[in-house]
Amino acid sequence: MSILSKGEKVHVLIRREYEADIRLRFVGEVVETTDTVVRLRGYAFVFDGGIGKFVRSAEQMERIVSLVDSGNIIHVIPREVKLEELQFVDERDRNVLTDGKSFLMTTDAFGARR
Repeated sequence: MSILSKGEKVHVLIRREYEADIRLRFVGEVVETTDTVVRLRGYAFVFDGGIGKFVRSAEQMERIVSLVDSGNIIHVIPREVKLEELQFVDERDRNVLTDGKSFLMTTDAFGARR
């Protein structure tokens, strides 16, 4: 039995190992899950240093994410949030995931940007 269930929505922060690594986030809906991995359908966000913000992939994609890898920080987000409306904004020097309506979540691993 998995800690996540089909239909739940999550934000995944993939921790960088080195300063030069790509800053990657993923938001998606659980399609399938086991005890150790989850298949998500959603959007990737990659940090574009040229404009200083996260840019969402144009198309939805499926990604398999480990539930046991310490490099993946997984946050559950409300089911009613529409994935296609999510965006990252910079608020008081923090990365914030929002739908521009009622959902707002700080997503940095340790709060303040590193």
